[in-house]
Amino acid sequence: MSGSGGADTIRSFLVSVGYSETGRDKFVSGLADVTKQVLALGVGIAAAAAAVVTGVAKMANSLDQLFFASMRIGASVQSIRSVQFALSNLGSSAEGALSTLENMGRFLRTNPGAEGFIASIGVQTRDVNGRVRDTGDLLVDLKGKFDKMPFYQASAYAGVLGIGEKELLANTSDMRAFQETSRQMYAAAGIDAQRAAKDSHGFAVEVNTLRNAFTILGEKVAAVMTRQMSDDIRRFRVWL
Repeated sequence: MSGSGGADTIRSFLVSVGYSETGRDKFVSGLADVTKQVLALGVGIAAAAAAVVTGVAKMANSLDQLFFASMRIGASVQSIRSVQFALSNLGSSAEGALSTLENMGRFLRTNPGAEGFIASIGVQTRDVNGRVRDTGDLLVDLKGKFDKMPFYQASAYAGVLGIGEKELLANTSDMRAFQETSRQMYAAAGIDAQRAAKDSHGFAVEVNTLRNAFTILGEKVAAVMTRQMSDDIRRFRVWL
């Protein structure tokens, strides 16, 4: 079949099934519209993927910071999260809660008489096995004692421990209830906050290592280029 004959045959077939020039135009136009939509969808998917990666990196960085805060404070990540959730619902904020816990952790680390001071308020610092208790639990127990004191006295004790005024004024019973709600939410989600923070730290290390590799690669390129360009500049200077 010649090219012309083949084209005539195809044209005759299309006419027989009702295909016309108008139909062709609609088909081409429709194809162009679909192409545009597919391209737009591709751009949208790429943007969504980038947003997901950015969001994951941001959350991982937050958990990575909590991983180290947990060690400084002497509290589990779950405990820190529950205190943050409770106090953010009681007039403070997640940042204020973390600051208070950091201050208490620092007080316990740097003062030889810290445990004795806390014990003098009526709160035991060690569990039945002789281990230092979670600082988040200590904070709640201390607040329970402060609630029974005149405010000026409680404020003085809290100031030594680094507990902020907003955290001191939070209702202790409500704080315990919100902490339990936070724990139940984590349990329902099946999340081990401590493990998540540790995994996020590993992720952050890999990201930082990759970033460092790119930095080294850039320095390598710069070293080669500057050496070559220096020779070119010298030759140009001599020519001048």
